[in-house]
Amino acid sequence: MILKKVNTPIVCDMGGCKNTAKYFIKKQVDESNFDSLKLCEKCAEEIYEVLKEETVKKGKKSEGKK
Repeated sequence: MILKKVNTPIVCDMGGCKNTAKYFIKKQVDESNFDSLKLCEKCAEEIYEVLKEETVKKGKKSEGKK
C-alpha cells in the first residue's frame, strides 16, 4: 500500500463525510489517483484506531493457541 498526500481539493470517500481529503491510499505506486481511496485526516485517524483495536484483539486471541 502507498500513502500519498492530496494536492487538489477532493471530497473524502467515507460515506457521510464532507471533509476535504488529505490522503490518497493506493494499492500500487502506478495506480491512478482516481482509483485510490481518498480520506480526510479525521477519517484516516478513525480508521487507524479501529484497525489497531481489531488487530490487538486478534493478537490476544491467538496468544492462547498452540
